[in-house]
Amino acid sequence: IAFDKKNMRFEAIKYFERTVELDNLKKYLSFSISANKKDDKEIENFIIVMKDLTGQKMLEEQAERNEKLSAMGELASGVAHEIRNPINSIGMIAQRLNKEFEPKKDEGEYQVITKVLKDEVSRINKIISQFLNYAKPLELQKREINSKEFFEEVYQLFIDQAKSKFIKFDLLNHKAIQIRLDPELIKQSLMNIIQNSFDAVNQNGIVTLNYNLQGKLFIIEIRDNGTGISEENKKKIFDLYFSTKRNGNGLGLSISQKIISQHDGTTEIEDNTPTGTIFKIKIPQQ
Repeated sequence: IAFDKKNMRFEAIKYFERTVELDNLKKYLSFSISANKKDDKEIENFIIVMKDLTGQKMLEEQAERNEKLSAMGELASGVAHEIRNPINSIGMIAQRLNKEFEPKKDEGEYQVITKVLKDEVSRINKIISQFLNYAKPLELQKREINSKEFFEEVYQLFIDQAKSKFIKFDLLNHKAIQIRLDPELIKQSLMNIIQNSFDAVNQNGIVTLNYNLQGKLFIIEIRDNGTGISEENKKKIFDLYFSTKRNGNGLGLSISQKIISQHDGTTEIEDNTPTGTIFKIKIPQQ
């Protein structure tokens, strides 16, 4: 309720939204306030209606993220096709220079320059291929799998790395649940996210992998006690070629998001307590 100094009276605020933290979880709440008046129009009391908008906000963010992914995929495809033809021409010219022409002097320098030219053309072609692979729709091969066998296999892929880096890596669930998804693509997605968690922790850091079935949602959680992700970067972390790592290419989490999205799933990022990040993946089961 705001105080109107000019007319010396209180005025009701009709609607506003606030972000609060409850049990270490961010909640989006809306408040609607209306005045209940007597016959003489004197305010008797106020009615306050509070709504939890967290689910709605999450869906809006997911829709916006998917729309951005689609736009980036179309852009990637268009740019890749436009660049590939001239790059291939440059590559063929470099091969001809190396095979058909003999320099009259500075032969060593000539060989070095032509090799650099060919290597750089190959590198650009590799980037273009990544663009095209990202842009094309995924062909999901969904099937029934045993969650216990699947997650123990994912766990084994990282246990040696965990030992070498002195990271405590735990698989918290060993239940055998029948789930339906594309195991190879989801494995690729999880490997990207788990590797991101491994990169975020220091020696003696902790990374945990957990899963469960809640109603018709299969939920996977990857937690770490690393450096965490800023609010600003949470909005950009799935963007194509965005990376906070010095040697990162910004493709891993973008591809993970695309795979989960094509399973009609969602990816949520939350802060871990007291430090770190939680990646929460939700995949519908029908």
